[in-house]
Amino acid sequence: MRHRPDIDGLRAIAIVPVLLFHAGVRQFSGGFVGVDVFFVISGYLISNLVLDDISKERFSILHFYERRVRRILPALFFLTLCASVAAYRFLAPEDAITFGKSVFATMTFSSNIFFSRQTGYFQAPVETSPLLHTWSLAVEEQFYIFYPLFLFLVSRYWRKRYLSALLPTFCLSFLYSIWLVHASPSRAFYSAPARAWELLLGGILALRVIPPLRNRVAANVGAFLGFFLLCYSFVAYSASTTFPGPTALYPTLGAALLIYSAEASTPVLAAVLSAKPVAFIGLISYSLYLWHWVLLVFARYSLARPLTAWEVAGVLVASVLIATVSWSFVENPFRGRGRIIGSRKVLFASAALASTAFASFGLLLYLRQGMPSRFEPQLLGLMARHYWTRGDVCENHFCQVGDNTATPSFVVWGDSHAGALAPAFDSIARADQMSGWIVFSSGCAPLLDLHRYEGEDPGKCARFNRFVLNEITARHVGTVFLHSRWAAYCEGNRGPSHPIFLTKDHVPEQDHAVFESLLGETLNELERSHVNVILIASVPEVWMDVPIVLARRAIAGSKSTPEFPYAEYLNRQARVSRIFSEFTERYTIPIIHPDSILCRSASCIVANQNAALYMDDSHLSIQGALYVAPMLVPSLRSGSSKSGIDRAKNEPEALHFVVTGADTPSR
Repeated sequence: MRHRPDIDGLRAIAIVPVLLFHAGVRQFSGGFVGVDVFFVISGYLISNLVLDDISKERFSILHFYERRVRRILPALFFLTLCASVAAYRFLAPEDAITFGKSVFATMTFSSNIFFSRQTGYFQAPVETSPLLHTWSLAVEEQFYIFYPLFLFLVSRYWRKRYLSALLPTFCLSFLYSIWLVHASPSRAFYSAPARAWELLLGGILALRVIPPLRNRVAANVGAFLGFFLLCYSFVAYSASTTFPGPTALYPTLGAALLIYSAEASTPVLAAVLSAKPVAFIGLISYSLYLWHWVLLVFARYSLARPLTAWEVAGVLVASVLIATVSWSFVENPFRGRGRIIGSRKVLFASAALASTAFASFGLLLYLRQGMPSRFEPQLLGLMARHYWTRGDVCENHFCQVGDNTATPSFVVWGDSHAGALAPAFDSIARADQMSGWIVFSSGCAPLLDLHRYEGEDPGKCARFNRFVLNEITARHVGTVFLHSRWAAYCEGNRGPSHPIFLTKDHVPEQDHAVFESLLGETLNELERSHVNVILIASVPEVWMDVPIVLARRAIAGSKSTPEFPYAEYLNRQARVSRIFSEFTERYTIPIIHPDSILCRSASCIVANQNAALYMDDSHLSIQGALYVAPMLVPSLRSGSSKSGIDRAKNEPEALHFVVTGADTPSR
């Protein structure tokens, strides 16, 4: 088939939105569908090549795979080598383990399966995976294991009735995609069978069963319609769009229309796409696709923060430059005349050897637990997540803290954030020969009759909290501390991709009202039980994995300590604070404020003397719990008097508290 520069331009139309989407440009929230455009282009071009070989009776499956090896592997090997060197230098052990698995999966063209078993494509954990984007290569190569042989068998045994063979396969794949995107969205996104219809659409287009548009007006209309469908997909879709399935028709049909409209004539858009600057971006699009994501991931990883607009622009410019070098000195030398490796046997043997070497490196990273020996012990200690455990003194969710010989006099009740405060209560109680219980369940705020409708068991928290209240009454507990990630329940989320629904209808305004009602009911029940209640406000949610952020900055040689804007904490807690104020006045309940110690003027600290105060993005570490311990001292020592707690809020440093085995909290 003749070379079509307009298809090179279409590749540019596909790759640019992908880059902008990955760079975080909001206007291109649907830029990820550029990959679907590549699928259509690939199906069209490969089908043309295979059908041409079959028609000239020169089809060879070995020749087909040789072309795929020359097209895909040299640039992929170069990219994997550079990414592996960077991973060895920068990635923390737990991230290196995941990287090792992804390298192995990439070399076996199964990375789509690997990533489908992780979290979704649009969720945070995979956004730190340098080889995430290789899932699309895996989809294509899995498809091309069977597709050329399928076409050959149809030509040999079914009298070249290609359409009769491809159309039912196309429909089955499309219907499977529709079903799977509702049954398992993550699997549908990465699944080769659920994506096969997009490649088959290009294949059906290559059959030319529909006469080409020789009328220039009709060709222009078709081209502009296709371009409109692409642009609509790029700007109207987002991470919340159900995709693929029917919504994938817009970008794929748009790409098909642009290809089809220029088969027999040259519409205006085809001329624009054929322009040398546009076509050049298309020529380097494969290397550009490979490199941009790796550079973005490592830039964000090493800086341990979101990139600024100028930094993003710099990374994208660097991506174009490196992609140009890769296209010129890696891709072309293996494909054009005078290519580096001429012998097919040598090519296959070299590819197998390189794949085995990379796969072995990935397996070694996994088996050696990310090779922690790469880092100094002090840096490894920074990455470690130290969890408080007192399993030997836990019975039926109630974990005793303090002096085991003393009669428990208080209960700390809440979700996992209450559990994170256990080291502080344990140390204070031990120093004063007191005892108490920590009782918590992850994801369950201490709110009676709390239901969470985003989970599989909405009533789990309601049952747990009712059990705790009954135990408090039965054990004759005098003081109860209530603590949780309050804003998560009140605002209905613990992050952009983690909603919390307190009502079946998922209406935020109703959820706010339900939170307030449940808190009032809980306080009322505790008052009727003659229990002294103390509220502990939320610890600042800092939206960064603090140990990892500290470690990444240390690896990159940065001595700066990250901080979190105090204003964001206050804004996040605004509704909760208003509700707390109303109830504390009604029930005369004191409030302890962790931000009184963790925050000053414009920012909240996340580390102290190179020690992480958080174990993740919101839970205090053992060091963090001990750091805020002074705010708890008055309530435990003076019978939870309100004056004592107010004094803790205003003068935390005045409380002299020494913890065995830990430094006195200081700035």
